[in-house]
Amino acid sequence: MAKEIKLLNIGIITVIVLLVINLVILYTQPTNDYNKIDSLSTKIDSLSLVRDSIVRQVDTITVKLKENDKNYYKTFYIIANNTVTDDYVFFRKYLADNKARLDSISDSIRVKGN
Repeated sequence: MAKEIKLLNIGIITVIVLLVINLVILYTQPTNDYNKIDSLSTKIDSLSLVRDSIVRQVDTITVKLKENDKNYYKTFYIIANNTVTDDYVFFRKYLADNKARLDSISDSIRVKGN
């Protein structure tokens, strides 16, 4: 009878140990890690799209800057190589076209001075 009680105790201890091991395994297994990996994958894809969009915009801006630079130097050479007569005609036309605006500026300065 003592032998049967000893076997029964060993059986109960074995069952308890197996239950504890199963509970530990159950609670230590990752549950949502695969979903997290999938969501990270979509985030990485969206970040890649944003990066590509930014790179494309930088390239576009670089091209525009080069075009502006080229137009600036073309205009600069035209202005720098003008004769005095050409400069006189340009500024005379500029003053005539902007007379009303320039007069209003000088009038407001005169009013502030008094």
